[in-house]
Amino acid sequence: MEKANKNDDGRRSVTPFVDSDNEIVIPETWGDIKAGAFMGNSMSGHLKIPPTIKRLDDFTFCLCRNLDRVTISGEMSYIGFRCFSGCHSLKAIEIPDSVDMICEYAFEDCWSLKSIRLPKSLKMISLGLFNRCYSLEEIELPDMVELVKQEIIGYCRMRRGLKLPQFGSPKESIINVMPSLMDIFKVFVLRECKSLKRIVVPEDSIERYKAITPERHHHLFVAK
Repeated sequence: MEKANKNDDGRRSVTPFVDSDNEIVIPETWGDIKAGAFMGNSMSGHLKIPPTIKRLDDFTFCLCRNLDRVTISGEMSYIGFRCFSGCHSLKAIEIPDSVDMICEYAFEDCWSLKSIRLPKSLKMISLGLFNRCYSLEEIELPDMVELVKQEIIGYCRMRRGLKLPQFGSPKESIINVMPSLMDIFKVFVLRECKSLKRIVVPEDSIERYKAITPERHHHLFVAK
């Protein structure tokens, strides 16, 4: 294991050690990682983030082009701006349900990312979150999502589909349930995702979703 040196701005300038299973391990003694700590680092393989780390600040692993898998443990709550942006080889990331904030462009340019399970506690899908994730085949939005910002993706293929949450109780108006719901379809269905094959929704929500989409897209809806 290498000594954890620090730069003048407090950033750690060390590559985490590789254990006997050939996994990249950040020591549990590191309770705080500053913004941009590993930006552009050449570490490769499977990165394991210990439960002692509660947040990942802006640019923490940005441009770590050789990472292929990330596992986040414990009670992480925050993933910062462009945290994993430019991780071109990243295929999978495990995010705990404790994460309730993922900032803008966190996974932009993760060209190899195929699928991702967003945490159940997430309430907002941030701007540019999956831009240029060319290999992304499926996204499932958590039931707790209240706001989806425009342009959350661009140039994704989405061959397996988009999974949407329960629309809301029949007593609620369409506008109050999800104010930016039309933005989902502007981005996912009407523009960039031309290869989208299906939109998976709860069976009792299909008609409500169809009511806010053009009829030519109704064939994409299937029940969970």
